[in-house]
Amino acid sequence: MQSIDQARDQYHFKLWAWVIMPEHVHLLLHPEEENYSITRIMQSIKGPFARRVLAEWRNHAPKILSRLRVKTGDKVSFRFWQAGGGFDRNMYQMSRVKKAIEYIEYNPVRRGLVSAAIDWSWSSARDRAGMADTPLLIDALEFGDAGINK
Repeated sequence: MQSIDQARDQYHFKLWAWVIMPEHVHLLLHPEEENYSITRIMQSIKGPFARRVLAEWRNHAPKILSRLRVKTGDKVSFRFWQAGGGFDRNMYQMSRVKKAIEYIEYNPVRRGLVSAAIDWSWSSARDRAGMADTPLLIDALEFGDAGINK
């Protein structure tokens, strides 16, 4: 959560939805600046997060690291994230944005992890529902945001 908040401050984007699943993450963000780099934004989130988790595992769960070991030539490293940049989609209609939010927040329900989206602690559904115990706050969804049509 700390990595996302730091990236939000540094790269000036709105966070409209998120979910952390056991093996993947979804983020829906809206850059507020015209010249942005989604690659830089994602690197600023993924890099610090991976370093913190790997450091924690080195100290408390070193056996996990063997599953993340990657050897390139003589160099050994540990890959926390799947290779590649993920999936980046641009949305220009608010109806598409709202469908994306629903898809993201209902991910745990579709997987059978909870019966209602607000029951999953690691999702923006709790904040959207006005619940106070959410680890990451979302930004207001506004129709006037640049490039988004009703």
